[in-house]
Amino acid sequence: GGDQVYRQWLINAFYKEDKHCALSLDQAGAVRGYLLHSYAGSACRIELIASSPDQAGRGVGTSLVKAVEAAAHERGMEAIQVGTQLRNLKAINFYHRLGLKQVGSHQIYHLWNI
Repeated sequence: GGDQVYRQWLINAFYKEDKHCALSLDQAGAVRGYLLHSYAGSACRIELIASSPDQAGRGVGTSLVKAVEAAAHERGMEAIQVGTQLRNLKAINFYHRLGLKQVGSHQIYHLWNI
């Protein structure tokens, strides 16, 4: 049921002014991937990132992170914060490959009213 949690997270963020979504589109305008993020204080927080299964390994995630990183820099943000599950080694390695460094880890529990 985890996929439903992320789906609901995206739906809940859709009409909030403090949430932003970067999209990667193909030439026909179909969504290849998205990155949900927000700004708090002097940091940009990456909340969710996903790409279409057929786009795996094609640089969609990298291009989304780089685009958000550039937008955050233009806004004067001093840091990019990423939340991911402690056991999600694929995501952790992805962020490390992009030059992000792990500076801490903690557990957060979410209560969803679905």
